Amino acid sequence: MKTLESVGVCSCNFFYPSIINNTMSRSFTIESITNSAGGKVNYTGGRFLGARPSDAVRKMFSKASASSGDRSLVITLRETTSASAHKTFKYRVTKVAEKKTVERDGVEVTFNFATKVKSMN
Repeated sequence: MKTLESVGVCSCNFFYPSIINNTMSRSFTIESITNSAGGKVNYTGGRFLGARPSDAVRKMFSKASASSGDRSLVITLRETTSASAHKTFKYRVTKVAEKKTVERDGVEVTFNFATKVKSMN
């Protein structure tokens, strides 16, 4: 049986995420971002990868909310994957206080916030 290393493919998922995880990675860019008051947030462009648009919009929200300081944003994104229909998606993304403790490698990690995503299409 052939392994990834024997055919010359790196076994790390940084370079070949779709081969290793057996998922299709799609790319998206930001079209527009508005805050809850209706004002425009000056954060555009970028290339965000995800299997679904909601995965990419979570990453966009992390970047945009860090620069704007808002906890609720409406993000419009466009798919930029080659051979795609370049469809536009619109989501309301909010950061809510939600304490959750999980155990990772024997160490307890506490998350104070959760990101909620709601489609507006």
